[in-house]
Amino acid sequence: MDRDNSRTKIFVFFIGIVFVVGIYLVVRLNPHSLSPFIAGLASFLLAFFVYSKDKKNLINKTFALSSIALAIFNFNIFGLCLAPNEIFAIHWTRIFRLGFLLVPPTFVHFTLAITRNKNEIKSKILYISYLIALIFIILNWTGNFEDRFIKTEWTYMPRGGTVYTIFVINLVVFICYSLFELIQKYRRATSTLEQNQLQYVFVGAAVAVLIGATNLFLAYGVRVYPFGSLGYIAYTGIVAYAIVKYQLMDIRVVISKGFAYASLVGAISGIYVLTVGIFQGIFGTTVLAQSSFLVNAFAAMIIAATFQPLKNRIRSTVDKIFFKEKYDPQKILKEFTWSLSLLIEADKIANLLINTVAKTLHITKGSVFLVEKETGRFRINATEGLNQAIIDKIYFAKDEFLLRWLKEENKIFIREEFEFNLSRQEFPPNEEIVQTLNKLEVLEAYLSIPLKIKDELVGVFNLSNKMSQEMFTADDLEFLSTLANQAVIALENARLYEEMRELEKNLHRADKLSALGTLAANIAHEIKNPLVAIKTFTQLFPKKFNDPEFQEKYNQIVPQELERLENILHELLNFSRPSKEASQPVEIEKIIDEILLFMDSEILKSKVRVIKEYQENLPKIFTNPDQMKQVFLNLILNALQAMPDGGSLKISARMNTNQSVPPAFLRKQEGGIEIWFSDTGSGIAEENLKNLFKPFFSTKEDGTGLGLAIVKQIIKEHNGTIEVVSKPHQGVNQNGSHQGTTFLIKLPLPV
Repeated sequence: MDRDNSRTKIFVFFIGIVFVVGIYLVVRLNPHSLSPFIAGLASFLLAFFVYSKDKKNLINKTFALSSIALAIFNFNIFGLCLAPNEIFAIHWTRIFRLGFLLVPPTFVHFTLAITRNKNEIKSKILYISYLIALIFIILNWTGNFEDRFIKTEWTYMPRGGTVYTIFVINLVVFICYSLFELIQKYRRATSTLEQNQLQYVFVGAAVAVLIGATNLFLAYGVRVYPFGSLGYIAYTGIVAYAIVKYQLMDIRVVISKGFAYASLVGAISGIYVLTVGIFQGIFGTTVLAQSSFLVNAFAAMIIAATFQPLKNRIRSTVDKIFFKEKYDPQKILKEFTWSLSLLIEADKIANLLINTVAKTLHITKGSVFLVEKETGRFRINATEGLNQAIIDKIYFAKDEFLLRWLKEENKIFIREEFEFNLSRQEFPPNEEIVQTLNKLEVLEAYLSIPLKIKDELVGVFNLSNKMSQEMFTADDLEFLSTLANQAVIALENARLYEEMRELEKNLHRADKLSALGTLAANIAHEIKNPLVAIKTFTQLFPKKFNDPEFQEKYNQIVPQELERLENILHELLNFSRPSKEASQPVEIEKIIDEILLFMDSEILKSKVRVIKEYQENLPKIFTNPDQMKQVFLNLILNALQAMPDGGSLKISARMNTNQSVPPAFLRKQEGGIEIWFSDTGSGIAEENLKNLFKPFFSTKEDGTGLGLAIVKQIIKEHNGTIEVVSKPHQGVNQNGSHQGTTFLIKLPLPV
């Protein structure tokens, strides 16, 4: 590894020296040599870069060979631009014309490699192209290729003689043959990814041919500025991108961006020329020459003022030409984020994600897999366009290849790209990879986007290809990644909310069990009393069966005790079982009566007198009966514990009105039901009132501090409120009002 790093540093240092020396020669000797120098250096660097990416791959090797040939060819043009005389040009060309002569066979070789279309006939064509190149190389080295050069104001150029013309024909034939092979392969290709790669190569080659042809015109006396090296730069750059990073950008993006920037440069140049022309027309050539700095400054101000609007206008126009349906990612992301803020269920979040993408990018099929907490498997949570059979059958195991790849690579998995790379390997993929790819094929998944929280993979977002069969652009992939990141944050919030709800349920149940523990002894006593009576009558039954008085007492007492026992057990079971989630219309006074019956023995033992005041014809409220029983049980237990020596507990239920309301209570709700619990107990100290509903706050030695906190949470979930006033004095004052603690619950009526 250290040796490789050292070699890389030496290589970079060498290239840096070459670049500096070349620029110096360009500036000092001939500025027209700049483009061939940069083209030669760029071709050489790209050849090295692509080859180093995969040294065993034939495509990479043949591209590197073709690029090196172009690099040598460009250095030949570079030398001719700097040549001081014809003798230097002749000797320089005999050395560096080698690249030009190798362009046809190396390009054919690269074309057959990238199209993977090499058979016996095509192999013979390739051998013939190299043989012809060898013949021309020999002619060149022996001085029989060309010995006359044309001097122009830009460069020396060989005169187009017989051998030179034959080579140009040979060049045209093999270039056309290569382009024909690319077109044929493109038509046969079934992979969108492969089609896109071939488009890159074809466009790059077409640019090189059209622009590069300008270098040949001078040889035949056509005075055209030889800017062909710019075409070679475009060719090597576009094709290198197609080989290394072709999956990230639709070829239309390359063309549109190039067209946009070319238009922008042309517009700026036009502004400058127009500014100079106006000054010349107004002030004349002499004044213009004397005030060139002022003219340039004025032109620069105009260009600076119009640059951004002009750039936006050109980009908008080009996008309309190349992309008729252009979506606004910022607008969609804003709407998506706002919609997410309203959701707390994982299913709805996943459906929103997949529906948003399907609508924006015109996707026909998609699926969102989320991890199961219990098994670690990833199962479908939301779908678009998939039938139920697939949904039930497909899942990903926690250690499956796709999940490992997404977690390690932390980028979008493109199935077609992955399969394309597999096809270029010598060995077939293992069974695990094949199974994963088969699943993605069944799902028709073209992209698999990771849903990650920090380093933890929590889901996979799969998408099919676009309905138009167009490639996903870099902007598309960035847009999808942003949506996925927003969605995964919402999914994590939903998971935390679900855990919080589960914790609340457990706390509710713990509080219920604590209340049951408090009542356990009295409930046992309450059950024992009817059992004793029933047992006594059962023992006396054989002896006094015919006694009328015994029969009368038996028929009166035993059914009554059995009914009482059944009611106690029924209430005990109802209270101890897990709370139901569903709410329903209930009579609030009936729930209070059931709790009072359940606590009858505890109330008698505490010597507390219960006063009930229910308003007639109270409407039903929409509530969870089990949860509301838990609220009332906590409040009644607290009241009993506050009156160890007896007292009174007044329970009222009425419509929310403004009559007889203590001034300490705030009137926040109207149109609901009020439930009052007022005791004559010892009251609550003022400093404790502010902490009364906080979890784990308790003034009792054996208290859990959860009872009133859970009471408030339940009331809040029912869109109600609970308030409390208390005076730390026991008893009843002179006008008969209670002096202890009063809780006021307000519950809304169903809408």
